[in-house]
Amino acid sequence: MEASENQALEAVPNGINQAFERAKNPVILLLENTAGQGTEIGYNFEHLRRILDGVQDGERIGVCLDTAHAFEAGYDLSRKKGIEQALESFDRTIGLSRLHLLHLNDSKTPMGSRKDRHWHIGEGYIGKEGFRKLINHSSIRTLPGIMETPRKDTGGRFKEYEGDPESYGVREVQPKVHSIPFGHPIRNHLIQSLLLVIVQILLKVEHEIEAPIDPLGLLPKGFLEKRSHLLNICSLLSRFLFDL
Repeated sequence: MEASENQALEAVPNGINQAFERAKNPVILLLENTAGQGTEIGYNFEHLRRILDGVQDGERIGVCLDTAHAFEAGYDLSRKKGIEQALESFDRTIGLSRLHLLHLNDSKTPMGSRKDRHWHIGEGYIGKEGFRKLINHSSIRTLPGIMETPRKDTGGRFKEYEGDPESYGVREVQPKVHSIPFGHPIRNHLIQSLLLVIVQILLKVEHEIEAPIDPLGLLPKGFLEKRSHLLNICSLLSRFLFDL
């Protein structure tokens, strides 16, 4: 016998509570909205709120908003008015403070289709204008985003984004570190260590520099061999270290 929607909405937080009881750590679990395909729950903000309310440790749970899923579930993210209404509804129902991450995907199916089909940014029903307005909205523009679009086009060829980010109004967003709070001694020591090691390699310093922590074991093998990787890390770490 299939469970009803209400039973499913009760079962999910119960399962999360059991998992949290066993896993005693500071990891935050993010609930992702669905497109509502088939028997899926979580396709509206009210569903997510019910699940969140059923989780006993509210500090360990938040939300990831998938743009394709939201659009396919009936939230019109292709127009400014629709985006405003969707975000206002999210804030009213759940609270924007609980939104931690965006999955930035266009939709291959029309709004309200309840069919989960990701597509390339600007080439689906949300469209380029929708994404320009969405990612520049003041309430979410600083959130991290992940694209989950297909790697190949319909002809089987690998597809890469070739557009100019500035055409979407994208500006550089300062990266955030959530795992170790800013100012934490371990974080500061690790950053200082990485900076010292990278500067040593870039400048080909012959004598060894003493670092508070050895960070090399934390990096993928061969990562430090590419100068572009080193320069990128230097830029990011100096932002973290000096909070620029």
